[in-house]
Amino acid sequence: MKTRTAPRFRGRPALAFFGRVARQGWDKRHFTFTYKYPVLRRWLALQLSRPSTLLTIGCGRGELESDLEKFQHRVVSLDLSRPMLRAAAQRYGLTALVQADAHRLPFAPASFDYVVLPESLGYLEAAIVFREAARVLKRRGRLLMTTYPLQVPAHAAYKKRALAAITDALFEAGLVLDRRRFLTIKKTAVGEALKEEACDLLYVAAKKCNR
Repeated sequence: MKTRTAPRFRGRPALAFFGRVARQGWDKRHFTFTYKYPVLRRWLALQLSRPSTLLTIGCGRGELESDLEKFQHRVVSLDLSRPMLRAAAQRYGLTALVQADAHRLPFAPASFDYVVLPESLGYLEAAIVFREAARVLKRRGRLLMTTYPLQVPAHAAYKKRALAAITDALFEAGLVLDRRRFLTIKKTAVGEALKEEACDLLYVAAKKCNR
């Protein structure tokens, strides 16, 4: 969750904050790029092959998931916040909604073509979530994520990680980096910076290791 200031939400107490967002919406101080920029949602949708079955972790109010369904993807939307899931159902008519902890995904192995973390990694323990993602991905599946680089402001509950740290955590979980992009986000276009230090969002795609 992007923020222009740094209110102190730590761990699960942040659920109260997300409950307010579910009721009132994002504002100028607190927002995600995925929420604010439809062009980013379209860009993310185009990174997926069709047809696909995918799980989004941290779906929030469901803006991305609604757009993914328009691209004919079969989407399961997961969030720990019940008010967020309720908002996703009311605003966008989403029905495949699951309230669950991303550290213990309630799905069988090899259930999904993609697992997507849209600006949610910083609220999670990467090592655990990556292992769970690897478990529920099909053999040729992919884990996709966007997350904030170290230089982008985020509130205290969001743990920012450099690409190198993400890559190491992926490998420990049985995944390997497949693609990375240093994204710049504008109202009309998603661009790419040359350096991690110049981007707005890190985009990472990973696949299962052959060990």
